[in-house]
Amino acid sequence: MKNAFILFMLLSMGFAAVTGCGPQPAKPSANEFQETLSVDELTRLLDFHTLKMAVPQSQRPFGRIYLVLVKPDGTVVVKGGGGMGDDTNSPTCEILIGYRVEGETVSGRLELQTAKFSTDSNFSFTDPFAKQIRVFGTAAFFGTPEKFRQDGYWKNGILQLAADGPPGDTNNTILAIQLVK
Repeated sequence: MKNAFILFMLLSMGFAAVTGCGPQPAKPSANEFQETLSVDELTRLLDFHTLKMAVPQSQRPFGRIYLVLVKPDGTVVVKGGGGMGDDTNSPTCEILIGYRVEGETVSGRLELQTAKFSTDSNFSFTDPFAKQIRVFGTAAFFGTPEKFRQDGYWKNGILQLAADGPPGDTNNTILAIQLVK
């Protein structure tokens, strides 16, 4: 009986060892049921506005790129940006901007990407205009992307990002990118 007990114990330990070494199911993680967010979903959740576009040939070359407020009387107030290098006539000259509006503060990052280099500038400014923004994005896109790039919404080197009134209203103050030759 003593030998049978020892044999039973050895077999039990062997069985436990063999079954314990097999593949184990993955332990559930805290994010097991969470889907991955897309960039678009993340920007909406963070109330973050983004734009990436090629600079039309008609606007190149330029020496500086600024983030500006354009007042209804035409006054341009620089709020960020600066010198952006020598390669602005590159065939792959693109602007990337991401910005966020919180209360009266606008903050974000402005990048210029060309074939030879990439340069960037962070910005943050406080202005009562930020609380009055009603429209985000460039003016209404009508027509083809080619037409947009040709005629563009680059008026006098300025591309609208946001406005405090309806599109096309001449009384708007606008947040814009300005290219200076």
